[in-house]
Amino acid sequence: MRVQLPPELYADIVDALCDSQSLMACSRSASVFRYPCQKRLYSQLDIGPGRHFAQAGFKSFSAFHAHLVSFPHLARLCTALTIQLPANQTVWALEQSFAERVLLRLVNLHGLTLRYKFGRPAETPGTFVVGVVRWWVDGFQTHPQLKKLTLSSFDITESLFTHCLGMARQLEFRSVRLEPEVPEEERIVAPTSTPPPPTKQLTKLLFANSRTLVSQLVQPSFAHYLQHVTELSYSYVVHQDSPALRLCSLLAPTLERLDCSFISHQDIDAILPASLPCLRELRLEVESLNLSPVLIRLIAARGAPALVTLRLYLNLDPVGSRQKSLESVFDDQSEHFAALDDALAAHPTLRLVDWFVSLVYDMDDYDSDEVERSGMPSGEYMAAVWEKATVDTLAAFRAGLIKRFPKAHARRLLLIDGKGQVV
Repeated sequence: MRVQLPPELYADIVDALCDSQSLMACSRSASVFRYPCQKRLYSQLDIGPGRHFAQAGFKSFSAFHAHLVSFPHLARLCTALTIQLPANQTVWALEQSFAERVLLRLVNLHGLTLRYKFGRPAETPGTFVVGVVRWWVDGFQTHPQLKKLTLSSFDITESLFTHCLGMARQLEFRSVRLEPEVPEEERIVAPTSTPPPPTKQLTKLLFANSRTLVSQLVQPSFAHYLQHVTELSYSYVVHQDSPALRLCSLLAPTLERLDCSFISHQDIDAILPASLPCLRELRLEVESLNLSPVLIRLIAARGAPALVTLRLYLNLDPVGSRQKSLESVFDDQSEHFAALDDALAAHPTLRLVDWFVSLVYDMDDYDSDEVERSGMPSGEYMAAVWEKATVDTLAAFRAGLIKRFPKAHARRLLLIDGKGQVV
């Protein structure tokens, strides 16, 4: 007897599959699974060598093109494409025509990532890299559906950087640096055409280890690109990072979400301006419980009058480690905590202060004699010890928050690890 399951159960089955091999097998098992599995498989594709085994994709554009010739409907399922850039001119000469034909088929693409997975090989000239990236940027310049562009792990020129700024509403630059312009006579791959003026308003920016790009972006000639930016993510802010502070200051009138990670808690001063009038969410990833006076002043002085959510990501030593105890860390910051508690409790729009805790375990905290006395395999012993330390540390952290933030606790503002349970 044939049993017809509710549609939501089929979706749950497909959602539970986590790798491409399982999805392929499921798609062949019954016709009812074919489309949902194909949608999962082909919505996010990785093209190029070295892709992760669990990701759907192809080793080359020639292989992808051959597949689309046999199954043309699959091209419309692709909404995000990651391209591993070719290693050299010889590879690109073989792939370029296939890449161009594939590009014309991807009419529903929303996200494009260009990267060298392991960084640009030393033997690959920068002129070639810039040319290939420019070719892809030209090809997607007027793509009607493209919303997000990500560049990762290579160098670009100022003109190519400018070329990217009008392509999509969301731009991400990860480990990308500026290099000198390539003289026209030295270009290995020429751009296809001169692009039209930017037609898409930039609203989201992410910079990770790409400080030279920020230094360029804060120049007056780039100001018109920043008029509509509402979200900024900035990783690895360092002390006295004047480009980061300058960028935040330029975006302050429109910024609604700011997400930053820091090498040191002292570096918070390097990016937070005195006023962020439209900011609704602030996310800070810091190394410890040491709080910056700049953050406290921003909230206390109503420098962020529209703030709704504050998220603090902390790295802590677990309870029982040889490092400084959590209680003594709380005590060291008691004055700052009291000031922040007053500011949080008095803020008129704030609804949530979310603390995300990552524990930093040190193998030196446990010796081999302890493992031997336990009679357990070392892996199991360490897992059990770390699990107990995690429970104990989170309990101590929760108690410490309630003690140091009584006013914010009374307003039910405090949350730990986004679990939905107010402390």
